[in-house]
Amino acid sequence: MGCEDDKYYGNMCEDTCFEHCLDNKCNQNGICFGCENGYTGNDCTLNCSSNCYENRCSQNGTCYECEKGYTGYDCSSNCSSNCDDQGCEQITGNCTNCKIGFYGDKCLYECNSCGDLGCNRNGTCINCPFLKYGEY
Repeated sequence: MGCEDDKYYGNMCEDTCFEHCLDNKCNQNGICFGCENGYTGNDCTLNCSSNCYENRCSQNGTCYECEKGYTGYDCSSNCSSNCDDQGCEQITGNCTNCKIGFYGDKCLYECNSCGDLGCNRNGTCINCPFLKYGEY
């Protein structure tokens, strides 16, 4: 049996739902039905990771999106320093684009002998320097 008003919980509906529960609503055990922006946890008393974009995360702490330069469910890992413009995918950490001179999913491999234009994601030179050919 639940409380008539879902802003209360407890055996006799004597407790008020936690301050940051979405719309101040929770179930009979005090678990929020959702959290206000910036908060996470069953009772919405924990802060979202500071690396969550616009301080937004789900009730389980997963960021909806990361601030630039961060990756991971809670955005606690850094993107590779070789990602162009610090851009990488949230879950995989794969770079959106590589800085010139690097290739691979996380841009960890160098293609220094490719010249000024560098190489594409698979390591093939974009424009080989004079008298050179091949991939790296």
